[in-house]
Amino acid sequence: PYFRRQRVGSILMDEVANELKKRGCAFVYLKVRASDMGAQKFYEHLGFKVESVRKKYYDNPDEDGLFMMRRL
Repeated sequence: PYFRRQRVGSILMDEVANELKKRGCAFVYLKVRASDMGAQKFYEHLGFKVESVRKKYYDNPDEDGLFMMRRL
């Protein structure tokens, strides 16, 4: 919680995206729990969009997974 809202996650994601782009990657994919609205908003702010939903992807508790993608 201490590091939230201090751009640490954004900086890390930007560094990863830059490195992947240098290596020839065109897309970044990730998955997130459907109930994790904070993570969804964070990733959307970084340019990710929901590509698909996988029913009951997660266990304990059973929950859908959102697969998100960002074009580099």
